[in-house]
Amino acid sequence: MSLSLQWGDVPTWFSAVSTTGAFIAAGFAASWTARTAKSADAQVKVVREQAAAEREQLDLAKNEAERQRALAESAEERAREADKRAVEAAERERVLAEAAEVRFLRTQIDMRAPTVYVRATPGSSASDTGGLYGAPFLSAVPSEKMHEISTGKIELGAYHVSRQMTLTEDDDMLFIATVTLELVNCSSFPARIDFVSYPNLELLGLRQGQELVIPPDETRKIVARRRLAKWQLRTEEDINDSEVSFLQIEYWVRDLGMNLRDTYRFNQDVRFFKRDGSRLIVEPEPPYVWHEVFGAQVGDRLYERLDLRNASGSE
Repeated sequence: MSLSLQWGDVPTWFSAVSTTGAFIAAGFAASWTARTAKSADAQVKVVREQAAAEREQLDLAKNEAERQRALAESAEERAREADKRAVEAAERERVLAEAAEVRFLRTQIDMRAPTVYVRATPGSSASDTGGLYGAPFLSAVPSEKMHEISTGKIELGAYHVSRQMTLTEDDDMLFIATVTLELVNCSSFPARIDFVSYPNLELLGLRQGQELVIPPDETRKIVARRRLAKWQLRTEEDINDSEVSFLQIEYWVRDLGMNLRDTYRFNQDVRFFKRDGSRLIVEPEPPYVWHEVFGAQVGDRLYERLDLRNASGSE
């Protein structure tokens, strides 16, 4: 009877044992879970530390790469600057050498340059015109004598304007202003003279475009004349025209080889005329009287062949 009571309590005992086992298992599980979580946290920490270390190493590597790139760019820039300075120095040396060569060549040319002065004087003599009759500074030829001008037989001295003249509309007259140009080569080298501009003038004994060659220490004379019909002086505007009131002559002086060229110019007052209403007043001399003038050099000397060579070389 007592045995049956003992075995009758087995389910209760088993249940208690099972419950206790469950608690123990749960405790083990909780303990394992805690240990696992702690281990995971440690691993996460380690991973984070490793990641931070790797980021730090990456940042250091990036900074080093940036520094190396900056150093490389700086070195490249210095190399470019050095190359640029070298090129500029070479260019300066080339320019200086060319300039020295040009100065030397110009000096050589200057040593063979002719020296010519040209003097203008009012009027002319018979010898100045190669046998033509001489002429005063200003002549006034009546209409009935005009046809004799082309033959060269007229004596212009007989029609010299020696005092003021007053002409009415009915008076017909041809005026001739005459100037002698004396060209003197005072150097030891021949000279070529080109008259390149002489508006409303004729150069007696010299064809259009003809050069005049003057040997060393010799002189040549050219007579310049301006013909003006009375009808060409109808207004003040006509009279004040530079081709009427001024002696304008431009000429070149060059060596025979045409290595150099000097330009000279005359611009002399020859205003003989003025208007008084319908009347034309003719003066025997211009307002600023002159007896001789010399051509003035204008501009710089040109080295034609040398400048042409330099221009061709620079293209």
